[in-house]
Amino acid sequence: MRLLTALLVGAFAMPALASERSELLVAQGEVAYHAGRREEARDRFTAALADDPNDAAAKGWLDVLSASLPAGPERAERPEASGKPWDLEVGTGVEYDSNVRLEHSDPKGDAGFLFTLRGHYDPYRDDRTLLRLDYDFFQVLHTDVSDFDLRSNRFRATASRAVIPNLWLGVQGGYDHATLHTHAYLQVPWVMPYVSFIEGDRGATQITFRYGNQDYLGSPFDTPTLDRTGPSNQTGINQLLFFFDRRLAATVGYTYEEETPNKASGNDFARHTHQGRVGVRFPAAWRTLVDLDYVYRYDDYTKLNSAVDFRKTRQDNGSYMSIAVRRPIIYGFDGILSYYGTINGSNIQRYDYDRYVLALEVRYSF
Repeated sequence: MRLLTALLVGAFAMPALASERSELLVAQGEVAYHAGRREEARDRFTAALADDPNDAAAKGWLDVLSASLPAGPERAERPEASGKPWDLEVGTGVEYDSNVRLEHSDPKGDAGFLFTLRGHYDPYRDDRTLLRLDYDFFQVLHTDVSDFDLRSNRFRATASRAVIPNLWLGVQGGYDHATLHTHAYLQVPWVMPYVSFIEGDRGATQITFRYGNQDYLGSPFDTPTLDRTGPSNQTGINQLLFFFDRRLAATVGYTYEEETPNKASGNDFARHTHQGRVGVRFPAAWRTLVDLDYVYRYDDYTKLNSAVDFRKTRQDNGSYMSIAVRRPIIYGFDGILSYYGTINGSNIQRYDYDRYVLALEVRYSF
């Protein structure tokens, strides 16, 4: 599960080109904020920004004061984005995928072009309520293995309210659609209620339950002999922790998931999954923001597998690693260098595979 978005707002605001006076005002504002004097803190941050419009720390803290809302279980790519009532970001880049088809014995690597669009809009929010709409678009066009060109669209809406100051109840619902090469591949309508307990400067705890109905629309999972369509349920708990005056955020989480195909022809994919995650985010040198994540996943498939003539069930152990470094280039433009690595081991050899993806992107934020 990803980081809790709004709790990261301003946590990594760094004083870029700030004057001595604005730095002093920001420091005074931070003292007032942690003492609970929000209006005094707002005055100090506003004065700091008036003294030096380039003071990113003052901007970040003003976003904190204007938001202070747990938007939901998703992570914003830019922590300051969730403090705004709307945000739009477009991007393009290139990648190299070492094993596009996830083959065990004959991996095929290929380069690709990336295109992204993401944004959110808040129809209403105040100190205790948030209504949010999100949209994410992603496409990769491979230079050679075009049958694995992927395009995805994700729509989601969030409604959240504080029943007491530190306890938020919310529900998030959405619709995901994926296209593979020239045909529709998968659609998933889903709903996810959640509870968030805000622990001040220590962090936050979040409990989620997600129900989705996976409807496979294209090959190979929509044929009478291999029909994977069916529900997928997830239950998770995630802990966000702040360190070093909120400059470092760490998350640890656990998710239990079940996939249950509706028809017997999809039994190869009926599974119970246990997944653990550890992640950290921190600002580094040269105005970069660094994300590190590690996920361990154990998939216990519940039915005898057809790949070995139904002699045994399948068990997979997967390790998933990601590193992303983001840095401003010029006003509105950020560069992102990312690495994603997968090592998937299985007791059935054909499901063993290794993969890494190296990507370089440029994104523009409106």
